[in-house]
Amino acid sequence: MKSIRSLTLAIIISLFLYSCEDLSDTLTSAEIAQKLEGSWQCDETSTIFKSTEDIYSIYISPSETDSTRIFISNFYQLGNDVEATALVNGYTMTIPTQLIAGDYEVRGSGSISSNLKEISLSYYVDDGSGQEDEVEAVYTFQY
Repeated sequence: MKSIRSLTLAIIISLFLYSCEDLSDTLTSAEIAQKLEGSWQCDETSTIFKSTEDIYSIYISPSETDSTRIFISNFYQLGNDVEATALVNGYTMTIPTQLIAGDYEVRGSGSISSNLKEISLSYYVDDGSGQEDEVEAVYTFQY
């Protein structure tokens, strides 16, 4: 009798845990890109130009013409009118090599959390001097 109760309890717990499973992995890249839109807090450190930790706001907006492309405003804290382009492929984000704010060449990649509330990025920034700043950033979605 005890084993039947234990088995029943185990089944109930298993069903409960299964029903709470994060189903966000069924989202397409385009859906993920759309859901990233909004204000984010960027917690950034770098090896050269920003020797101390820097925290500032960015805004992510989806492209109207490419469903897996997003724009990151205030990238590298270069101003709200400065945007870097990133591509979303599942829960991976790629910043293709590009020039922003005139002379800043940027490139990198990162990952998007399954709950779509945090993005971890590693990227490189050359301000035109030929010296690359290696940057680690964590974006946290602002409610």
